[in-house]
Amino acid sequence: MTYFARYVVVGSTAFLLHVVILEALLAAGLSSATAASAIGFVAACILNFTLQRTIVFHSRRGWRMTALRYVVVTLAMLGVNSTVFFISNAWLGVPPIVAQTVTTGAVFVLNFFCNRHFTFAVTAAS
Repeated sequence: MTYFARYVVVGSTAFLLHVVILEALLAAGLSSATAASAIGFVAACILNFTLQRTIVFHSRRGWRMTALRYVVVTLAMLGVNSTVFFISNAWLGVPPIVAQTVTTGAVFVLNFFCNRHFTFAVTAAS
């Protein structure tokens, strides 16, 4: 299976976690849609990091360096996720689950590229 195919499987698992948390927080009335999306994104990223490192990219780079790079990419993607979600949901009135699906699709390929070539990249020193 290729990197991208494994990435799709792992990413789909993380996306499901993201959406479950988003919906649960909204159903419980615990946060706004944008905050619930951000909380779900962070939780999904924790799962995603572990699975990407071990299953997708088989990274041999040390945990600390990989985690630091992952945090940099994740913070950038959190900004993109929150912005696209807010525009879709708050400005355009798209329902949260649809807005999150569109948002995830919008950042998916960019996130793969950043993680493949920066976070988990194989180097001479790794």
